[in-house]
Amino acid sequence: MRKKRPPICITGGSGFVGTHLVQLLLRRGWQDISVIDRHPLDPRLRRAVRFFKGDFSIPRLLNRALKRGSFVVHLAGTSNQATSEKDPARDAQSSIVGATRLFDA
Repeated sequence: MRKKRPPICITGGSGFVGTHLVQLLLRRGWQDISVIDRHPLDPRLRRAVRFFKGDFSIPRLLNRALKRGSFVVHLAGTSNQATSEKDPARDAQSSIVGATRLFDA
């Protein structure tokens, strides 16, 4: 009998890396997976995970997505260099402040 795996929460789980990570975890038998992302999740994966649509830095959303003892894989962030150069304060708010809130949760 295999030991039950702890819950895992993936921020940015709808992106390229996140989607592949979710697929790998599911193939390896992981059952308690939460994904937080602003972008839609692949419909085939949505049936197998708890999906929370929104910004990972919103405390209310984090509290719903994280469970006691959760592992967190933080993949969310801005990936558009032009946008981050145009508005670095917004980019910092999203990335740095958001990550701080995630760590606090």
